Amino acid sequence: MLTLAVELPVVIVLLRRASVIVAWPRAVTVIVLASLVTHPFAWRAARALSPDEYTLGIAIIESVVVAVEALWLRALLPIGLKTAALTSLIANAASFGVGALLWWLR
Repeated sequence: MLTLAVELPVVIVLLRRASVIVAWPRAVTVIVLASLVTHPFAWRAARALSPDEYTLGIAIIESVVVAVEALWLRALLPIGLKTAALTSLIANAASFGVGALLWWLR
């Protein structure tokens, strides 16, 4: 899954930069599960949007995904809410950007 290929290394790097002390197998498991929970929701919701709703709809969907994944990271890793929110935002922006670029290049 492209989402995991982009988000997993981004989150690992961000956790290291934030000096988060956590067993890396645990971190990887938490990150993968977060994506597995939110990704199907995001895809189903996006596919239900009409062309007129698409821009606002994607912004809302991505915001919900960032919020859910931030709360997930905060609950399951030893990090504060601010670090979890920024990590989620950056990781999701990266995967959204890569996906948009690949769509544009097709």
